Amino acid sequence: MLTPGAVIKDVENTGTNFAVNLSMTVPEGFPGHAVMYSVSKILAHQATRGFVKNQAPHFKVITFHPTFVKGKSIIWETAEDKAVLNAFGNVWVHVLNVAAAHVRILEKDIESGTEIILSHLAVSWKESVSFVKENYPGIECKLQPPFEDYWTAETTTVDKGLGIKWRSPYNNQGSYRSADTS
Repeated sequence: MLTPGAVIKDVENTGTNFAVNLSMTVPEGFPGHAVMYSVSKILAHQATRGFVKNQAPHFKVITFHPTFVKGKSIIWETAEDKAVLNAFGNVWVHVLNVAAAHVRILEKDIESGTEIILSHLAVSWKESVSFVKENYPGIECKLQPPFEDYWTAETTTVDKGLGIKWRSPYNNQGSYRSADTS
């Protein structure tokens, strides 16, 4: 799990491997699910790198690494359902931007093995609280400063290479049909 103030960025395809203890004790409930999810992503990524290195496929393999993916939910309907989102921090990407990146990459000449972080710029809790107070004055906002440092995401590779126009962090629940994914 990331600590406050962490910067999420690609590591210029260094091949860095993160050690995973498959015998570790996993906590119960949500914390355990988060650990198992993270481990599964790390192992899948390492397997992909191994495949590219050992098999040298005749096609390009480019991996996207989205931060927390958000978008209109068909299962979470109430504020209580969505409360779990607070555990995922302040770096995220809209599902429609993820889809747009997958389409745009087909038009680009990018080296096989390239790893790309997909993330909207981070939004601080201070910005979020200001937005809620300005736009929804009738809602009691219990978040009060001081706030811990927030995560940031390095998105230079995707910004330059794919030209994605990131969806607003404050209007990310819009219709799938009317979304601007350009």
